[in-house]
Amino acid sequence: MNARFVVIDLETTGNVPKKGDRIIQLGMVVVENGKIVNRFSSFFNPDRTIPPFVQQLTNINEQMVENAPSFAEKAAEIVDMLQQSYFVAHNVSFDLPFLQEELQMAGLPLFTGPTIDTVELARIVLPTAESYKLGDLAKLLDITHDHPHQADSDAEVTAKLLLKLFDRLHQLPLMTLQQLKRLSPYLKSDLHSLLDGIIMEKMTTLANEPPHIFYRGIALKKPEPMPEKDKDSHPPASFTAFYAGPQWLPLDHYEKRDGQWEMMKLVYEALDAPQHALIEAGTGIGKSLAYLIPSAFFAYEQQKRVVISTHTLQLQQQLLERDIPLLNKIVPFPLRVAVLKGKRNYLSVDKFIAFLREPHPTYDMVLLKCQLLVWLMQTETGDIDELNISSGARLFWPSLCIDDEDSASKYNFFLRAKQRAEEAHIVITNHAFLLHDLISSTPLLPAHDHMIIDEAHHLEEVASHYFGQQVDYVSIRLLLTKIGKAGENGSLAKLMKLFAEQHWHAEDAFLRCEHLLQEMQFECDELFRLLRRYALERKTARSGRCRYRFAPEKEGGRQWSAVKELCWRIRGHMAELAEKTKRLQSICNVQTPSPKPASSYSYFSDVSALQQRIDTLFDLLESDDPMVVRWIEAEEKGAANATALYS
Repeated sequence: MNARFVVIDLETTGNVPKKGDRIIQLGMVVVENGKIVNRFSSFFNPDRTIPPFVQQLTNINEQMVENAPSFAEKAAEIVDMLQQSYFVAHNVSFDLPFLQEELQMAGLPLFTGPTIDTVELARIVLPTAESYKLGDLAKLLDITHDHPHQADSDAEVTAKLLLKLFDRLHQLPLMTLQQLKRLSPYLKSDLHSLLDGIIMEKMTTLANEPPHIFYRGIALKKPEPMPEKDKDSHPPASFTAFYAGPQWLPLDHYEKRDGQWEMMKLVYEALDAPQHALIEAGTGIGKSLAYLIPSAFFAYEQQKRVVISTHTLQLQQQLLERDIPLLNKIVPFPLRVAVLKGKRNYLSVDKFIAFLREPHPTYDMVLLKCQLLVWLMQTETGDIDELNISSGARLFWPSLCIDDEDSASKYNFFLRAKQRAEEAHIVITNHAFLLHDLISSTPLLPAHDHMIIDEAHHLEEVASHYFGQQVDYVSIRLLLTKIGKAGENGSLAKLMKLFAEQHWHAEDAFLRCEHLLQEMQFECDELFRLLRRYALERKTARSGRCRYRFAPEKEGGRQWSAVKELCWRIRGHMAELAEKTKRLQSICNVQTPSPKPASSYSYFSDVSALQQRIDTLFDLLESDDPMVVRWIEAEEKGAANATALYS
């Protein structure tokens, strides 16, 4: 890191320099050769009042700036310090425009050199950080931050942050750095030549590479070996003996609560006997440890797995990050705990490699690629919940997560999670995955006879989603449009373009697919119009939203016959479309180009999603299970086909 960096932080009277807001304090820290070599700090008289909220935030009041110099008096010194330097700030888009406005008012040339935004750099280097605020990053990296929101202190902390972030960059393997360099021209920070320098250094010291594995052109963290089953090297542990002891937990600031210990006993007794326990735990009782401790003892004593299900992924993560470390301090034996979520929570490495090679038209896409490259050198799990990515980047996740097509991949995060679960004493999951697993033809949770359902009052709501069905006109229409959209935007058109570029021939299949999609679009439109009319004619006199409960075996009349005929026709078209799609996919599997353009292959997942919806539609209108309640919903004044079916 031979370049010169000037790290700047400003305190101002407001947020808009063009509207007269001025700098009231500026802090500068000069970094050369990886060390802080110079500092500058000054208050400035803004020649205007400082708003009360700014005074409260910064602890800078009118008296402190009353006799301070104007910015123009110090401008030349500031410009001189910035010569031949990178401009660094924690949010460059705020600090640089303010500085440029003040320089212009002082009649001095604007800064035209390279910039580095430590927010952006932190997002790349620390993709799992919970927050990218300066104070939070300082806490994460053990940087002392005594006076937040004061420019001299913030500049000092930002300079130390910059050095720590560059240290992290130096620790990345050569292959990851080369991939980041390729993406760097599309970032806001001018990292290209800096990465080039790190790469040159790295090429002379390859022996210091972090342990990793290569897979299809990218570097991944070398996974820890799977935990082995316990050997007989640990003394037997007994919950009975633990409970009969002083009833005290070896935790900081622990306060004994009788209800917590009563609940522990109830949970252990329920696990140890063939019975259920239904427990309502009061607020503040410490219920997580009250069921984790007896579960751990029982699983270890009996060598029988216990599954714990929570309501949300966040609660699942909270157990893993907060409560399991505490549990490991309490129990006198090595405990194996695993987390298992649905496949779509895990990154598909093969899909990411394809995504990495695609063009990147948006900033969110470039930043996500950079974050994932670094994260793959950090993650053991491949679980998206570890990542802190933007809402724009999350839109790409459905095309990057694991699905059934990834089962043959050589590097599969979900299969590793499943293997860890099979070796664990305790498996933590969530209600959604638990219930999805119950209805799956191939269950993914390892075999178990004992379960704790945390926040069980939410289970009914989740069960109604997984054991019920829903389909509506809008979702089917959106999929049909996404597949068959005119021009080059539809996924079918993208696949056709790929076939043309690769000189693969399947013109007859493409023509038939186009025709089938048009037929389905027309007939789905007609079907949902008919369903809406059928329901509205049978609704009660009250106006508003119509909910008509129906039973397929009891409905009749010409309209219902027309509904059934359209349903069978749509199903037939879908079966033929699936057969043609299977043929196209077999051609792709045999002749897949390299690199594989993932966006060109989205047609197959789109058709699979469409088939699921058509199967649901057919099941709702044709099956006659007396234990299932079905109904049609429609708005009386809504669109003619804005109709939904539920069970």
